[in-house]
Order: sequence, then C-alpha cells, then structure tokens
Amino acid sequence: MDKVYTLILKYLKKIEKSIIFGMQNLNLFFDKKKTIDTAYKPILDEKLNDVKNLKNKLNVLQNKNASFEKQIKHLRGSMMKKEKLIKNLQDIISQRQN
Repeated sequence: MDKVYTLILKYLKKIEKSIIFGMQNLNLFFDKKKTIDTAYKPILDEKLNDVKNLKNKLNVLQNKNASFEKQIKHLRGSMMKKEKLIKNLQDIISQRQN
C-alpha cells in the first residue's frame, strides 16, 4: 500500500511541476506577445490607414468613372441625334435638287 501512495505522490509532484512549467511558459508567451504587439502596432496602424486611404481613392475613382460613363452615354445619344438630323438634311437637300 505504501508503494501505491508513494507512486501517487511521485506522479502528483510531476504533474504539479508540469503545471507550474506550463504556467511559466504561458506567462513568458504573453509577455513576448505584448512586446511584439507593442512593436508592430504602429506599423499595423499605418498599413490600415494606407488601406483606408486607398479604398477612399478607389471610391472617388469609381464615382468619376461612373460619371464619365454617363457623360459618354449622353454624348453618344446626342451624336446619334445629330447624325440623324444631318442625314435628314442631306435627304431634303438631295430631294430639292432632284
């Protein structure tokens, strides 16, 4: 019976040491993570600002593009009307000459 209790105590001490070692490693990990986060936070913020600025520029360009497309569509319609008017005028002139 004493051997069983000694084995149990031995394994409990090993488990306790493993838990303490794991907790120390976790503390070390979180300390290193804080250091890394602190070092890279300004870089990350700068990149996020760059992305936001690029998105804003893209939106502006897309709006201009949509505006230009509307203008081109309007100009095409206007050009077609003028071509029809010119053709009709040419037909009228040719009919008068005949």
